Amino acid sequence: MPYLSSITHVNPIISEKVNYFCNYFAQANSHLGKLPRFRFNCPSYVVHSIVYQLEFNKSKYLPYLENLLKSLTVMDLDLVELASLKAKRTRILREMQNEAFVSRSKLKAFISQRSSSKLKVLKVILRELLQNEISTLVKKLIGFLGCKHKLRKHQPALNFFAVTLASIYRFNGFSIRDAKNRFDSIFSKNLHHFPFPSHIDQIPDKEDRERVMREYLDGRTFAQQFTGIVDGFRSDPFEITFVVKILNVELEKDVNVDFLYDGARIIDPNHDLVLKIKKVISKDEYLDDFLNHENFLICLIQSKISSNVRDFREKIYEQLQSVVDYLNGRTRSVKAVADRSEYLATRDFKKFSSGFSSNYPNVQLDKSYTKLLEDNASSYLKGINKRLKHTLLYTEDLFWKGIIFTDLVKLWQYLENTTPVINTSKGEERLVCETVRNILLFRHEHICQSLYVQDFVNVISNMSAYDVNEFPDEVVKQYRKREYSQISPHLATKHSKNPFVKSIGINWKKDKSRSSQQSFADHWNHILVEARAYRNMIMHDGRANELLRRKLEVCLPYLTLNYRYTCIDLVLANGKRSDYDKLVSSKVKQKNL
Repeated sequence: MPYLSSITHVNPIISEKVNYFCNYFAQANSHLGKLPRFRFNCPSYVVHSIVYQLEFNKSKYLPYLENLLKSLTVMDLDLVELASLKAKRTRILREMQNEAFVSRSKLKAFISQRSSSKLKVLKVILRELLQNEISTLVKKLIGFLGCKHKLRKHQPALNFFAVTLASIYRFNGFSIRDAKNRFDSIFSKNLHHFPFPSHIDQIPDKEDRERVMREYLDGRTFAQQFTGIVDGFRSDPFEITFVVKILNVELEKDVNVDFLYDGARIIDPNHDLVLKIKKVISKDEYLDDFLNHENFLICLIQSKISSNVRDFREKIYEQLQSVVDYLNGRTRSVKAVADRSEYLATRDFKKFSSGFSSNYPNVQLDKSYTKLLEDNASSYLKGINKRLKHTLLYTEDLFWKGIIFTDLVKLWQYLENTTPVINTSKGEERLVCETVRNILLFRHEHICQSLYVQDFVNVISNMSAYDVNEFPDEVVKQYRKREYSQISPHLATKHSKNPFVKSIGINWKKDKSRSSQQSFADHWNHILVEARAYRNMIMHDGRANELLRRKLEVCLPYLTLNYRYTCIDLVLANGKRSDYDKLVSSKVKQKNL
């Protein structure tokens, strides 16, 4: 959350509400899935996932449906009814949720009665949500922002709208930066940035279109400005082909290469398509050297994107590395190398843009990187007995591969392999969700402190020297000395006149309190159950829920990172113990709520 909004309106009540909403949206977008109040969820996702489970996991859907239904709030269900063409139809969700809160057997019995009919109704609800969810949300948002009531009256609703909107952006494939830019564009006066209604975008004549655009911008109403959120979702993602190179591949004479792997096409330098590319880029002095190499292959990777290609660079290089690993594996070599220094991007092979990374041949390590390299279990636990630290050392490589490549299955395997085996009524089991959730409770206060202090530091960093004076001297000194762990966001912000700044301290105090631990445990458990569902989909069915993947790629790495740090801290604090499983089991019992 890099700045405080300063949007003006003739009505100070509206101005205060709009600025609060924009700031809370930025905060939610930054921390999505990290705290219960910033849950990564929206009604269409929940209904989509329920339908998915009933269609593809018919024998084992109960725990996942229970988890999904319990995640729906009163405001979610209200939004479902508003977005539905027939509110009466949506009662099925409330009825299913009521049964889920009673017992799984009740939920199963309810679904089993005319299950095909219920699935049909849920599909209709989903279709209506996909058509109307965002427009209904924005319509309600406009009503609350533009009404006569003060912020306090509608603050909970504005919080809900901000978090749900951030979630919808991310479920639609927007990155943090893309979501921020797309939302900010509704305040733009730039013809090429503001998201216009589709009937304006479709005006064929450029001069007429730009004239209408300017008239619309100059005369837009408050409602039309925020309706831009809806229009921004109508921008279809476009397909880009990335052209990248695999180096150190020598082709024998008359050998041609043209094969597909992992969604990429690999061709040799003499291929007709490469010759076509070479002809086009030869006219551009900045691009003509791209193919001026020996011993290489070309890799073509297609991707649908919604904005700047740089947001997708790492994804492209990950896919390229997958191809290189395959090539080296099949040729029993380690010589082929992914060229990460430059790439071409095109939509039609008639025009190309380029991107570059550093061409410096060596890895550059400064002090910050040397500290990062010490962030591993071997360094932390070097003085601990082997039996106590073995599990964490053994799984460390699994953890880092999961984090670096956002490999959700590996992250789940890490959580599973660091969970003790215990005796239950069903025999020996690893209770992954319960164990990880309870261990994370030891880090509950640290997570709250780090996130809210981060928000406070971002706010104060972007204020003028005059505005900084509104904070206590002690806090300002801690900020300037970078003693962030000692800052109390509540003390720092309780006298602020800005309602959003004040909310940072209020929410920090609420979330850090012991009474909030149950909501944190429920929040983590929800993510873990979904991670288990995803892992089972991949391992047993070979299929995955795409929306669930997008959610977990945001939530699971952060959760796993904090779990790992907590396990390391517990081992360090109990270095005289001799058994890891017994230590973790005892700590899990200690945090049972």
